[in-house]
Amino acid sequence: MSEKAPKVESKTSQESYDVKEQYKAAAEELNKKQEKVDKDIEAKAKAEVEKQAKSKEEVEIPKAEKKSDEIQANKSYRSVMHRVESKLPTTQRWFSKVINYGPIERVSTIASKTIARPSGILGGGIVALIGLIILAYFSNSIGFSLSGSEFIFLILAGWLVGLIVEGIYKAIR
Repeated sequence: MSEKAPKVESKTSQESYDVKEQYKAAAEELNKKQEKVDKDIEAKAKAEVEKQAKSKEEVEIPKAEKKSDEIQANKSYRSVMHRVESKLPTTQRWFSKVINYGPIERVSTIASKTIARPSGILGGGIVALIGLIILAYFSNSIGFSLSGSEFIFLILAGWLVGLIVEGIYKAIR
Protein backbone atom coordinates (compact mmCIF):
# COMPACT_ATOMS: atom_id res chain seq x y z
CA MET A 1 0.00 0.00 0.00
CA SER A 2 2.43 2.50 -0.99
CA GLU A 3 0.99 5.72 -2.13
CA LYS A 4 3.00 8.12 -4.09
CA ALA A 5 3.17 11.60 -2.76
CA PRO A 6 2.06 14.28 -5.19
CA LYS A 7 4.88 16.12 -6.78
CA VAL A 8 5.24 19.70 -5.57
CA GLU A 9 7.07 22.05 -7.76
CA SER A 10 9.51 24.13 -5.76
CA LYS A 11 10.49 27.60 -6.73
CA THR A 12 14.11 28.30 -7.24
CA SER A 13 15.96 30.35 -4.70
CA GLN A 14 16.15 33.23 -7.17
CA GLU A 15 12.38 33.31 -7.53
CA SER A 16 12.02 33.31 -3.70
CA TYR A 17 14.48 36.15 -3.45
CA ASP A 18 12.59 38.16 -6.08
CA VAL A 19 9.29 37.66 -4.23
CA LYS A 20 10.88 38.82 -0.96
CA GLU A 21 12.30 41.91 -2.65
CA GLN A 22 8.94 42.75 -4.16
CA TYR A 23 7.32 42.34 -0.74
CA LYS A 24 9.92 44.65 0.87
CA ALA A 25 9.48 47.26 -1.85
CA ALA A 26 5.70 47.16 -1.45
CA ALA A 27 6.01 47.47 2.35
CA GLU A 28 8.38 50.45 2.04
CA GLU A 29 6.06 52.15 -0.42
CA LEU A 30 3.13 51.59 1.93
CA ASN A 31 5.12 53.01 4.86
CA LYS A 32 6.02 56.10 2.83
CA LYS A 33 2.39 56.65 1.89
CA GLN A 34 1.34 56.23 5.53
CA GLU A 35 3.99 58.73 6.69
CA LYS A 36 2.77 61.23 4.10
CA VAL A 37 -0.84 60.77 5.25
CA ASP A 38 0.25 61.19 8.89
CA LYS A 39 2.14 64.39 8.06
CA ASP A 40 -0.84 65.75 6.14
CA ILE A 41 -3.19 65.01 9.05
CA GLU A 42 -0.77 66.60 11.51
CA ALA A 43 -0.38 69.71 9.34
CA LYS A 44 -4.16 70.07 8.98
CA ALA A 45 -4.67 69.63 12.73
CA LYS A 46 -1.96 72.17 13.53
CA ALA A 47 -3.46 74.67 11.10
CA GLU A 48 -6.90 74.17 12.65
CA VAL A 49 -5.56 74.65 16.18
CA GLU A 50 -3.66 77.80 15.16
CA LYS A 51 -6.80 79.10 13.45
CA GLN A 52 -8.91 78.58 16.58
CA ALA A 53 -6.27 79.73 19.09
CA LYS A 54 -6.71 83.06 20.82
CA SER A 55 -4.07 85.18 22.45
CA LYS A 56 -4.25 86.22 26.07
CA GLU A 57 -5.39 89.67 25.01
CA GLU A 58 -8.25 88.27 22.89
CA VAL A 59 -9.69 86.23 25.77
CA GLU A 60 -11.70 88.42 28.06
CA ILE A 61 -12.90 87.21 31.42
CA PRO A 62 -15.91 89.17 32.64
CA LYS A 63 -15.25 91.15 35.82
CA ALA A 64 -18.18 89.47 37.54
CA GLU A 65 -16.51 86.07 37.10
CA LYS A 66 -13.19 87.42 38.41
CA LYS A 67 -14.90 88.89 41.44
CA SER A 68 -16.86 85.71 42.20
CA ASP A 69 -13.67 83.64 41.81
CA GLU A 70 -11.89 85.92 44.28
CA ILE A 71 -14.78 85.67 46.74
CA GLN A 72 -14.85 81.88 46.41
CA ALA A 73 -11.07 81.65 46.88
CA ASN A 74 -11.29 83.87 49.97
CA LYS A 75 -14.07 81.70 51.44
CA SER A 76 -12.09 78.54 50.75
CA TYR A 77 -8.98 80.04 52.34
CA ARG A 78 -10.88 81.08 55.46
CA SER A 79 -12.53 77.67 55.68
CA VAL A 80 -9.22 75.83 55.46
CA MET A 81 -7.57 78.18 57.97
CA HIS A 82 -10.45 77.71 60.42
CA ARG A 83 -10.27 73.91 60.06
CA VAL A 84 -6.49 73.83 60.54
CA GLU A 85 -6.51 76.29 63.44
CA SER A 86 -9.20 74.29 65.23
CA LYS A 87 -6.82 71.32 65.40
CA LEU A 88 -3.92 73.34 66.85
CA PRO A 89 -3.10 73.70 70.55
CA THR A 90 -4.19 76.99 72.11
CA THR A 91 -0.85 78.83 71.91
CA GLN A 92 -0.22 77.77 68.33
CA ARG A 93 -3.80 78.70 67.39
CA TRP A 94 -3.29 82.19 68.84
CA PHE A 95 0.06 82.57 67.01
CA SER A 96 -1.56 81.39 63.74
CA LYS A 97 -4.35 83.95 64.10
CA VAL A 98 -1.81 86.75 64.66
CA ILE A 99 0.41 85.71 61.74
CA ASN A 100 -2.53 85.21 59.36
CA TYR A 101 -4.27 88.44 60.32
CA GLY A 102 -4.91 90.34 57.05
CA PRO A 103 -2.60 93.38 57.40
CA ILE A 104 0.22 91.35 58.95
CA GLU A 105 -0.04 88.71 56.23
CA ARG A 106 0.06 91.37 53.48
CA VAL A 107 3.13 93.04 54.98
CA SER A 108 4.82 89.65 55.32
CA THR A 109 4.05 88.77 51.70
CA ILE A 110 5.38 92.08 50.41
CA ALA A 111 8.50 91.80 52.58
CA SER A 112 9.18 88.25 51.36
CA LYS A 113 9.16 89.51 47.78
CA THR A 114 11.40 92.53 48.44
CA ILE A 115 13.63 92.97 51.48
CA ALA A 116 13.37 89.53 53.11
CA ARG A 117 14.69 87.58 50.13
CA PRO A 118 16.42 84.32 51.13
CA SER A 119 19.44 85.23 49.01
CA GLY A 120 19.83 88.51 50.89
CA ILE A 121 19.49 86.87 54.28
CA LEU A 122 21.93 84.09 53.37
CA GLY A 123 24.40 86.58 51.89
CA GLY A 124 24.15 88.76 54.99
CA GLY A 125 24.78 85.84 57.29
CA ILE A 126 27.76 84.53 55.35
CA VAL A 127 29.41 87.96 54.94
CA ALA A 128 28.79 88.80 58.62
CA LEU A 129 30.29 85.49 59.78
CA ILE A 130 33.39 85.68 57.60
CA GLY A 131 33.79 89.44 58.13
CA LEU A 132 33.54 89.20 61.93
CA ILE A 133 36.08 86.36 62.01
CA ILE A 134 38.50 88.46 59.96
CA LEU A 135 37.82 91.61 62.03
CA ALA A 136 38.22 89.71 65.31
CA TYR A 137 41.55 88.30 64.14
CA PHE A 138 42.89 91.70 63.09
CA SER A 139 41.55 93.47 66.18
CA ASN A 140 43.24 90.89 68.37
CA SER A 141 46.55 90.92 66.49
CA ILE A 142 46.77 94.69 65.95
CA GLY A 143 45.17 95.68 69.23
CA PHE A 144 42.09 97.73 68.39
CA SER A 145 38.63 97.12 69.83
CA LEU A 146 35.39 96.44 67.98
CA SER A 147 32.50 98.84 68.56
CA GLY A 148 29.64 96.41 67.82
CA SER A 149 28.27 98.19 64.78
CA GLU A 150 30.50 96.11 62.50
CA PHE A 151 28.03 93.25 62.66
CA ILE A 152 25.15 95.43 61.44
CA PHE A 153 27.21 96.88 58.59
CA LEU A 154 28.43 93.43 57.54
CA ILE A 155 24.86 92.05 57.57
CA LEU A 156 23.66 94.93 55.39
CA ALA A 157 26.62 94.61 53.00
CA GLY A 158 26.07 90.83 52.72
CA TRP A 159 22.34 91.32 52.18
CA LEU A 160 23.09 93.69 49.32
CA VAL A 161 25.66 91.30 47.84
CA GLY A 162 23.17 88.42 48.08
CA LEU A 163 20.48 90.39 46.25
CA ILE A 164 22.93 91.48 43.55
CA VAL A 165 24.11 87.88 43.03
CA GLU A 166 20.49 86.71 42.81
CA GLY A 167 19.71 89.45 40.28
CA ILE A 168 22.70 88.50 38.13
CA TYR A 169 21.75 84.81 38.35
CA LYS A 170 18.17 85.51 37.26
CA ALA A 171 19.38 87.78 34.43
CA ILE A 172 21.69 85.06 33.09
CA ARG A 173 19.08 82.32 33.40
